[in-house]
Amino acid sequence: MTSPARTAQPTVRPDNVDAEAPRTWKAAGFALVRSEPEERKRLVNHLDRGKPAPWPAVVMVEVSEFEAMAYRYDRAANDAGDTWHADEAEAWAYLAWEYEGLLSERFEIPDGVNADDYVLERAQRHVWKTEA
Repeated sequence: MTSPARTAQPTVRPDNVDAEAPRTWKAAGFALVRSEPEERKRLVNHLDRGKPAPWPAVVMVEVSEFEAMAYRYDRAANDAGDTWHADEAEAWAYLAWEYEGLLSERFEIPDGVNADDYVLERAQRHVWKTEA
């Protein structure tokens, strides 16, 4: 299951990063996101077709030789936003800031698997199955 966000160009990629250059993407890992506290004000408002994107339940980072992308998915495995980053460290630092202590530990994604499928299946099986 590939995120619809992958078909869109990130909006914050700087001009000096060639959007047309071939890339080799590698899944860097994922983390679960705790439920959004009621009193919490969102630090970033991701949009999906002009409307606020749902609160993510999981975030995934992929890296290439040029950049990193952070993808977010809600509990129903729908796209919940993405952000461009210069590298993996910046992506994880940004996610830690955006979700202020609401991220789980990071989990690795094995080489040779479809990252989206792997992450969403793990989240469905281990976390979301107990909640209706």
